[in-house]
Amino acid sequence: IQPSMLTEQPVNLLSTSQQDPEEDATTFCSRAVLREVKFTMNLCLDNKFVEAEKILQKKAETSIYHSLGYASILCIKAVMTFNKIDITAAMDQLNHTLSLSNKQARRDSWLGSFTKWMGGRSDAYSQMELHAELVIAEASLMKGMMTFIEEESLMNFVKGTMMINSCHKTYQQCLKLLNDHSKTTTTTTTMTSSQRPLSHNPASSPAIVSSATPSSTNSLSASLSPPKPPYECAHDQDFTSGVRFGVGSFQVLLSLLPQRLLRLCSALGFKGDRVEGLNHLKLGCQGGLRDIGCTLFLLLYHAVVGVLFELPDSDLAYAQNLLDGQLELHPKGALLLYFKGRILHSSGKYEAAIEAYKEAIDTQNEWRQLHLGCYWEMFWCNALQLQWTEAAKCAEVLSKEGLWAVGYVTYLMAVSLYAAAGYKKTEEVTELMSRVPTLLKRIAGKSIPNEKFSMLRAKRFMEKGELLLPELEMIYIYNGLRAMDKPIYEKSLANVENQLNRKLDQDDTAVAYLLQQVFSTQLGQFEKAETTQNSIMNLLATKAIKS
Repeated sequence: IQPSMLTEQPVNLLSTSQQDPEEDATTFCSRAVLREVKFTMNLCLDNKFVEAEKILQKKAETSIYHSLGYASILCIKAVMTFNKIDITAAMDQLNHTLSLSNKQARRDSWLGSFTKWMGGRSDAYSQMELHAELVIAEASLMKGMMTFIEEESLMNFVKGTMMINSCHKTYQQCLKLLNDHSKTTTTTTTMTSSQRPLSHNPASSPAIVSSATPSSTNSLSASLSPPKPPYECAHDQDFTSGVRFGVGSFQVLLSLLPQRLLRLCSALGFKGDRVEGLNHLKLGCQGGLRDIGCTLFLLLYHAVVGVLFELPDSDLAYAQNLLDGQLELHPKGALLLYFKGRILHSSGKYEAAIEAYKEAIDTQNEWRQLHLGCYWEMFWCNALQLQWTEAAKCAEVLSKEGLWAVGYVTYLMAVSLYAAAGYKKTEEVTELMSRVPTLLKRIAGKSIPNEKFSMLRAKRFMEKGELLLPELEMIYIYNGLRAMDKPIYEKSLANVENQLNRKLDQDDTAVAYLLQQVFSTQLGQFEKAETTQNSIMNLLATKAIKS
C-alpha cells in the first residue's frame, strides 16, 4: 500500500491537471476561469477598469463568476452616477447572475431539507454548488442595495431588506459548512494518528503489495480514508475567502449600528460581533479569490470608519502594513493611493495627504467619479487647516460633478466662501445658499441627515443674512475638531470669543459656547471648559422654562 492511499487527496481548484481548453474557458471552477477573474481584479487595482470590464463581459453569459464581476462593475458605475440607465443595466445583470447561479446551486429534496432542519448532515456539496451559493449571496446583497436607490418607495425598501436577509442566511449556511469541515478535518486527523501503528513501513510488507489486486487496493484505500468533508473541495481557498469576506463584513457593519437597532437585528437573527468579524476578514486576507476584497474592507474600516467614529479598535499601523503589501504590487493604483492619503490624513499630515490624493487623481481618467472621493478628502484637509479658498475649489468640483448629497456639498462651498470673505454676505454666497433647499435628495425614501441640516442652516442664512461661525460648526459635525493643530485651536478659540462679545440670540450663543468648550478642552484649559459647560446648561434651562 502506498502512503498516499492512507488519506483522501482533496480536490484543489488551482490544481495543474490537464483540462480541455474549451472547458477551461466556460467552466466556472476551472483553474483558468478563476485565474482570469482574479486577473481582472488586479487590473482594477492597476486602474485598467475598461479592460477588466471587457474581459468579464465576454464570458458573463456562461460563467457565474464573470457574470458576478461584470455586475459588480455595473453596480459601482450606478452608485457613482445615480443614472437611471446605469441602475437598470446593473439590475438586469444581477438578475442574470442570480438566474445563472440558481441553475448550478444545490436544490435539496424534501428529505434533504428535513434532515437539515433537524440539524443533521446532508450529502457533500460539489465545487459548483458551493461557489454558486456564494455568488447568490453576493448578488443578492448587491441587488438589495441597488433596490434602495432604484426607486424611493416603501415597497422597494421592504424588497431590498428581504434580499439582504436572504443573503445573510446564505452566508451563515456557508460558514456552517466551513466550520463543519474544520471539525471533520480535526476529528479525522486525531482518529488517523491514534489508529496508525507505531511503526509503519510499506516496504516491510512486500507480500501485501504484490498480492493486492487494484480492486482490493482501492477498497482498502477507501476504508482507510477519512470521512468525506461536508464539501468536496477540502482546501478551496477561494470558497473560504468568500465566506470570510461575506460573514466578516456583515458582522462589522452590523456592529456599527446603534445599540437599540442592533438588539432588534439580533432578535431577527443578525449577528453584529465586531471582533469576530474583523478576525474573519484578517483570515480572508491570507489568500483566495476575495482576499483583495477583505484587504480593501479592512483598509476602509481602520483608515476611514474607525477614525471618523473614533472606534477603539481602529489600527492605523495595521492598515499601513496592509497597504504597503498592496502598493508593492500596484504602486500606481488609484484606490490604494486614496487609502495612502487617508492614513496620512488620519495621522494629521494634511499636506502629504493632499499630495497623495492628487497623485491618485492623476493616475487614471477612466472612472472620473473616483476622483470625487479624493476631492472630498482634500476639501477636509484644507478645511482642517482653515484654508477656505482651497477648500471652496474642491467643493466646487464636487458640486458640479458629484451626484451624491449635492445640497450638502453646495452648502459646504457656500460656507467656505463665506469664511474666506470674512463672513460677508456676497452675491455668490447668497446665490449658493438659496439653491441648497432645492437640491435635497432622498435615499430609500429617507432624507440624508447632513442635507437636512444644510437646508435648515441655509434657510436661516436667507432669513437673518448671516450665520455664526458656520465653518467651525461644520468641522464639529464632521468630528474634525479633535484633529487640528494647536495653532489652529488657538486661532479658532480667539475667533469664537470675539463673536461672543457681540449681541447674539440664544441659538447662536449656544453654538458659540459649545465651540468654546471644545477648543478650551483641546488646549488643556479645563477650568474654562467647565465654566463654559455650566453656561450652556444655564442657557438650556432658561430656554426650557420659557418654552
